[in-house]
Amino acid sequence: MSLSHEAIYQYLYSDYRQGIHCLARRRKQRFPRGYTRKRRCPSIPNRIDIDERPEKVNARVEFGHWESDSIVCRQGKSAIHVLHERLTRRIFINKLPQNTAHSVQAAMVKSLQPLPEEARSTVTYDNGSENANHEKINMALKMKSFFCKPYHSWEKGAVENSNGLIRRYIPKGTNLNTITQEECDYIASQINNRPRKCLGFKTPIQAFHLYCQ
Repeated sequence: MSLSHEAIYQYLYSDYRQGIHCLARRRKQRFPRGYTRKRRCPSIPNRIDIDERPEKVNARVEFGHWESDSIVCRQGKSAIHVLHERLTRRIFINKLPQNTAHSVQAAMVKSLQPLPEEARSTVTYDNGSENANHEKINMALKMKSFFCKPYHSWEKGAVENSNGLIRRYIPKGTNLNTITQEECDYIASQINNRPRKCLGFKTPIQAFHLYCQ
């Protein structure tokens, strides 16, 4: 007899709701795939669809390809920006004073500019208005940008998975105004130094340093 994770979720949400608090994200209800509360940007200039992203990026066989996302809250204007390198699973976490295009641009340049050029090839975004400055980011970092289809955030599932790990430290409902950059750095360190089966039980930091000396 086998039991799928979907069967467990269905049981919890229909017959054993008192067990929901044991889930990593502790959501009180399940949302359809692709659901988001993010405000969509009506026109992102020179947006390139993810269908045009090279297959080597999709296959995770080349270093230097990133995914970008923001974690927001209902209380206050602060947000947390997350960058995830697809091959090594290394992440950067930055506290944003506001989830705006200018704040995301500053956070990405701060995190990626110190890295060598081979570590900065592409970045994949969703269609939130906070990503409208992608061309300025490309110019500063010499990168290329691609965008998921509207309401298809699972197309950058790597960073979405990282968001799930971050939520173990910052549960939903937390006022992000109270989170400091020092706490973000600590969480990033914990996740980056966690051995991963997909990396042959190396940590993301160890795998990253193999490609980025």
